[in-house]
Amino acid sequence: MTDFKEAVEILRNKLKPRITRINTLKDEYDGYVFSLHLKNYFNALDPIYTTRSDDDLMQMMLDQKAELIHLRDKYKMLEEFIDNNIQVYQEIVDFAAKTKPIFLPWMSITRFVAVTFQTICSMMMSHGRSSPR
Repeated sequence: MTDFKEAVEILRNKLKPRITRINTLKDEYDGYVFSLHLKNYFNALDPIYTTRSDDDLMQMMLDQKAELIHLRDKYKMLEEFIDNNIQVYQEIVDFAAKTKPIFLPWMSITRFVAVTFQTICSMMMSHGRSSPR
């Protein structure tokens, strides 16, 4: 096996668990406000992983390098959020659903949750915490 083929095989082996995890999260959180980021990252990686041509794989990686880095960074933040804060987020969503008819008839639940969570994250970051726990 040549060095190039071996490098591509290592890359594919490293991509497989990541794509599997992203696909699982994408399906599990379908419909959530943040699910678009999971879909975008999956849709960018899947063709790279499934291409049969080693040359095409490398060319796609090179052509999409900046976008893949950007999507990976968003994914890593989102993965950390899901791992550490999804329960708090769900509590906010549930609270918003219960109180929307009373307090916010003019605002969508999605918007209310987004604004509320952004506010909480901003407050926590200004106090030196990276995430609400």
